[in-house]
Amino acid sequence: MPSPKKPISLETTFSAYTLDEGIGEGGAGGVFGGGDSDGNAVAVKVLSREKAVSAPINQGGGLEPNAAVFC
Repeated sequence: MPSPKKPISLETTFSAYTLDEGIGEGGAGGVFGGGDSDGNAVAVKVLSREKAVSAPINQGGGLEPNAAVFC
């Protein structure tokens, strides 16, 4: 998986994240590495539009229990 051309910034209820490297990709979407606002390393899975729409988190669609919706 290629890295983003420039870092991607996300701000959520939990923290602010900067994602700057592509780690991998699977059937549900891509995984990006970066850091949070405290400088901790993080990996964030970005679900494909099809997976995000077809398996809502609030309906127990089989997604990770710690998943958060950013947009």
